[in-house]
Amino acid sequence: MTLVSGLANGIDAAAHRFALRDNVRNVAFLGHGINLIFPAETSHIRQSIIESGGAVVSEYLPDEHYKKHYFVARNRLQAGLANVVVAADGSASGGTAHTVRFAARYTRPTIGLTFEGAGNLSRLVAEQATGELVEIFDDAGRRRLDHLFRALCTQLGKSTNGLTLVEHLLDRELRLRQIPRADLEQLTTRLTRLIEEAS
Repeated sequence: MTLVSGLANGIDAAAHRFALRDNVRNVAFLGHGINLIFPAETSHIRQSIIESGGAVVSEYLPDEHYKKHYFVARNRLQAGLANVVVAADGSASGGTAHTVRFAARYTRPTIGLTFEGAGNLSRLVAEQATGELVEIFDDAGRRRLDHLFRALCTQLGKSTNGLTLVEHLLDRELRLRQIPRADLEQLTTRLTRLIEEAS
């Protein structure tokens, strides 16, 4: 899986940061030349994307400064490369709305996340033929989101493991703490019970 986003402050930066944490490849599209660091607060994320084998790309000359319509044009590239567009929050007249419209033009599936304070962008997503709304802070919504991504991976011939994050967290805990054998045995007992219940 590759995260494609715009390296802006807010949702973009958070998405890149968590993708990097979980070893997900990143591609960041800029709305200006590659030599300009904007916003400055994301410079460390940009460096981490490059160091982890991802890409920071621009269709503009290296020293070109940003312009509003450059960001709109940049959004078409994000939508064009995406297998699915996730519109996390925003306004139906904001920048992400352009990405949603490009996704509809390119017939890309679009998922709008709904939650208190998400803005009215979800209304625009719901109007698209390929749009679907998911309540992200609801268990059923999270299961639906998981199902959508698993189905996409299957369609692309990629294997999935729903417990990869659990494995990462366990690895991190084992690196950072001295876990007693009794704790590991308790975890093994719990896992054995889960396997039996799933059979």
